[in-house]
Amino acid sequence: MLWHKFIGKYPRLHYISDSGAWTQIQEEGWGDFFKFAFVRNPWSRMVSLYFYFYTMQPKNFSYEDDVETVKKIQPFKTFEDFCLNFSDFQEPSWSPSIPEYQVRKFHFFSQSQWTHYNNKSFVDFTGRIESLEADLRKLESALNVDNCLSDIGLSFNIF
Repeated sequence: MLWHKFIGKYPRLHYISDSGAWTQIQEEGWGDFFKFAFVRNPWSRMVSLYFYFYTMQPKNFSYEDDVETVKKIQPFKTFEDFCLNFSDFQEPSWSPSIPEYQVRKFHFFSQSQWTHYNNKSFVDFTGRIESLEADLRKLESALNVDNCLSDIGLSFNIF
């Protein structure tokens, strides 16, 4: 998968350059591959991100990479306060464990950076987390495979 790149100790599942996914797909020569994405309702995504960073502790596997984001979000004691006052979505920060990379808070990027180029979708299939099982069946049909994720346990966090 495009975003499974190891940088240091852990895989960077979502690392993406400021130029967006399409540039990386072209650089890797994957333009002709079948591309798909699963996107999440923006409201649900924001609620989840807030609580993820608000409750993150140093023992979390990604804490070292996300410590600057954690420090900026934890002072907001309520989700409402976060929504009304957090304005640092696009500011770059340095990751202490990846000093050669300037890391933007990709958690807060619009999901279109993973799916669009010049305002046009480049993915062949877009599924939604809210209809994951049905959309997985559609993806399996498009790829002509059966039960491609049958061994993966799913969990859902509802905040």
